[in-house]
Formats: sequence, structure tokens, C-alpha cells
Amino acid sequence: MALRLALVLVALALSLAVVPAAGPADFLSAEPVLWGARNIYSPTTLVYGGIRRLWFSGWLSASNEDAICFSWETAPGSWAAPVEVLRKPGYHVGDPTVIAHPQQPSWLFMYYTQSSPQAPTTSNVVGFASSVDGGVTWWDHGIVIGQDNGTNLCGAWSPSALVVGEEIWLYFHGNGACLGPYRVRLALNGWQFLGIDFVQVPFFAVNLDVSRQGGRFVLWADQPNLHGISRYVSDDGLYFTTHASDVNPIIGSSSALVNTPHCEMVAADHCRLYFGYSPSGSVTDFESLHRWTFQTAVE
Repeated sequence: MALRLALVLVALALSLAVVPAAGPADFLSAEPVLWGARNIYSPTTLVYGGIRRLWFSGWLSASNEDAICFSWETAPGSWAAPVEVLRKPGYHVGDPTVIAHPQQPSWLFMYYTQSSPQAPTTSNVVGFASSVDGGVTWWDHGIVIGQDNGTNLCGAWSPSALVVGEEIWLYFHGNGACLGPYRVRLALNGWQFLGIDFVQVPFFAVNLDVSRQGGRFVLWADQPNLHGISRYVSDDGLYFTTHASDVNPIIGSSSALVNTPHCEMVAADHCRLYFGYSPSGSVTDFESLHRWTFQTAVE
């Protein structure tokens, strides 16, 4: 692991008030992805058809409300100008998570957060959409997890989906005081409810992102104040612990906000972590998306 001073110098060179922690995962590189929009956050990626595709939420200009946007990598480190792909008049929509269907190679499934502008922290539910053109256009199927999420009336916010066997597992946190987090199991049709469980994490966690690495489940999540991103590991996808070599938060800041992490595994032990960045500390000032690459251990 590089010396902490070296990591601070890297962060300063990037003009980010954000520092990787010493000890948890080897910090390898950092780069901006998109910038110049009004408020962008909650990135999710998928390499599909040989192209790295990126969906995220936010406002592309000051006049817009939250919508889901799309870009793709045109060359390593270069991205196409983003375009809106899903908007629902009268609602905020965001926090996309996209998976490829394991049995129908032309299908992509997306789960997203929907909320009322009048009650943005208490009305969040999860919607479901599908695409057959690589995620450029989407057919919206409506809400799959409502305010009654199967165990309480706390709704569902900021989903993270992955395929496990013959099921889709959907992780999320709740509204208001009952953050959870939770895991819902869905059938492969994308909407049929199979069950819900509480997820055990050592500390409060929001904006969960769950992936698989080396046969284990890896959860990246925000601290509730959005000043840090932490990592946890699990054998069963329900009971997560801090890895013995980790020092959480993996990424931390005392002033800026770092939110909605998404880990793209680009090698057996390399996580490319995408996140939104707000230099002012305002939740409406996520001016850019970044990706930092870590060498991570799970065993």
C-alpha cells in the first residue's frame, strides 16, 4: 500500500478534497469521467456488446429535474456526450442499476428510484424498465417495490441489482428513519416478488452497491452524511462485515460529498469505483462523476 502522504498528493493533484484511506485496498489510479452538468450522481456501468455503457441520474442543465441519463466510452477514458433516456413528468427518477438478463442476451433490466418532488426523502419507491437496444431506449414497467416494501411502509431507495442463480437480488435502503438496509429477491422475469430480508452491516449504510468478487459478496456504501464510502464483505449476501485489512471509510472527506458508489470489477481483484462528487458539500452540487481503481482483497 502506498504511503498515505503519496495518496494525499494524488488527491490534491486531482483538486478533490477527498482522500483514500490507508490500508484497505491498494489505491491504483483516479480519473474524472463526466463533468460540466448541473447535478450528476449515482453512476452504474455495464460492458455490453463490447462497449462500456454508463447510466446515471441528475440534471444535465439548471432547468431540469432528476432524470436518468446515458453515455458510453468512445475510447479509454473518453465518453460520449450524455443524453436523457428516462424521465417521468411529475416525479424525480434516478439511481439506476442495470443488469443483463442471464437467459435472454438482448434484454437489459434497469431498476431506479422514483420520488415525489414534494416529499423527496419520504416517498421513494423502486421502478423497473427494460431495453432491447443496449440501454439507449427503455420501456417503463412501473413500480416493483412500493411504500409497502414487503416488511414495512418505508419504501425503497437507491437500488442495486445482481443476478444470483435463478433470481435477481435487489438491495436498497428505506425512507426516513427506517433506513434498513434491505434485500428483495425477484424472479428472473424482473418483477415477481419472492421475499425480503434485512441486510446486516456493521454501521449505518445508504446507497448500497453490491457485486461479486472471488465467490463473496462485496458491498460498497455511503455513510449517511455522504462524507465517506465504505466497503464490506459477506459469504451469503445478508451478513456483511468489515474485511480484516480494511480501514473504513475507504474514501473520505470532511467537507466535500462523495456519494452513490458503484464498483465495476475489471479484474479478479481490481475494482473500478465510480461515484458522484460535490465540492461544496451541497446535495444539489454533484458537479462531476469520478472513478478510482483499487486492488481489493476479499479472502
